[in-house]
Amino acid sequence: MTYTSTISAVKANRLFWLGRYAERTYLNLHLLRKYFDLHIDEDEGEYDVYFEKLGIDTAESSESKFMRQMYDRSSCTSVINDIERANDNAILLREEIQSETLSYIQLSRSLIHTLAGECNPNITAMQPVTDYMLAFWGSIAERIPNGLIRNFLEAGRYVEKIDMYIRFDYPFGKVRSVFDNLMHCVANDPAVFNHEVVQKMSALMREDLYLDGGAHYKGTLLCYVNSIVVI
Repeated sequence: MTYTSTISAVKANRLFWLGRYAERTYLNLHLLRKYFDLHIDEDEGEYDVYFEKLGIDTAESSESKFMRQMYDRSSCTSVINDIERANDNAILLREEIQSETLSYIQLSRSLIHTLAGECNPNITAMQPVTDYMLAFWGSIAERIPNGLIRNFLEAGRYVEKIDMYIRFDYPFGKVRSVFDNLMHCVANDPAVFNHEVVQKMSALMREDLYLDGGAHYKGTLLCYVNSIVVI
């Protein structure tokens, strides 16, 4: 598949990061909900596992960490920060992604800010945000005919998925499947990818290494996936 239209490097970068932050919002909520349930139903220490995998200091109480992870705009890992960064990029890309697609980001942002203002600790109140983010990707598939725009957005989405899947020890099959999707993005627009990194990642993307490689192996994969795009 080849694309005939071109996009400036600035817009390409914003599309990539919109894809990353939109997917990060979705995955962050999914994982926060999962570990919240484990914390309530099984083991209070499970919360610390979540925070450790994101590199968050675990010294404070679980309740305090949870609220900061939801609503602290100064935290680079919080849900509210994710949606703010997605919104910043989406507004500047209104013409590329269309207003209907932008609206799902803004609906999510509005709800998160409402809940933050209430200091609402109930994560189930965030369920509409999960639904909006799924609708956001559906709208991209339906409303954006420009394949190059979709490719940049999807590249960001897949890079974010791989990053989070590796951090949270998802099964190799899921990581590999998303990596294969990312390789389709590479094939569609090879100029914006670091092909040395692509080759190194491809060589490491093996189940035996994933299962036995330990922290150093997964740290190497994280380093590569976060440097695979050069826009």
